[in-house]
Amino acid sequence: MNHLGRAIFSKREGGFTLVELVVTIAILAILVAIALPQFSAMMRNAELRGAARVLTSTLQRARSEAITRKIDVGVEFTTTPNATTLGGSYRMYLDADNNGSCDAGETVLEQRNVPATVALYSSIFATGSARYDSRGLANGAGSIRLANLTPMYYKITVSTTGNVRIQKSSDAGAI
Repeated sequence: MNHLGRAIFSKREGGFTLVELVVTIAILAILVAIALPQFSAMMRNAELRGAARVLTSTLQRARSEAITRKIDVGVEFTTTPNATTLGGSYRMYLDADNNGSCDAGETVLEQRNVPATVALYSSIFATGSARYDSRGLANGAGSIRLANLTPMYYKITVSTTGNVRIQKSSDAGAI
């Protein structure tokens, strides 16, 4: 092989053809199109799990505040009508008059909205809110339910002893 033939051959080894590049980009585009919906669902589930953990932390903090301050502390919930209506919020407050609701003049310690992809759709407590007395005991057991449109559900249960527990399900009736 002469010197000119070697130069042409070595140039060809150094790169990709346009066809190879287009095929590679097309394969990557197909893979992204397949993976994107799964990634979106994974992100929504992570936001729901995070919202459940933050709410659990708020309930545990309310219990701690009640013991530390020696006053009833409540967590009041604003729920949506059902699990498919996104939204909801809650606030932790010092319940100075022990009536189970955050009245004008009572100190709000924390107020949060759930993420936009989450529904806080149920709050079941005898007094309407989760309340802890100065000994850290809950004023009755109850639960809160969170969901997203994946659908995935979390139930946060407060026992009469004040303990908080999270349960996860892909079926609203299972929790």
